[in-house]
Amino acid sequence: MKEHEMEVIALLIGEVLKGNKTSGDIKSKIRTLRSSFDKLHYCFQE
Repeated sequence: MKEHEMEVIALLIGEVLKGNKTSGDIKSKIRTLRSSFDKLHYCFQE
């Protein structure tokens, strides 16, 4: 994930926290976002 995806996640969380949407309302958006990330990568700074 890069900056753009993190902004989308923040907006979705904000909508739920503000009470504008329920978690059920944004479920399809979350699934769509997750579908493009099928591998887990680790990054360590030494």
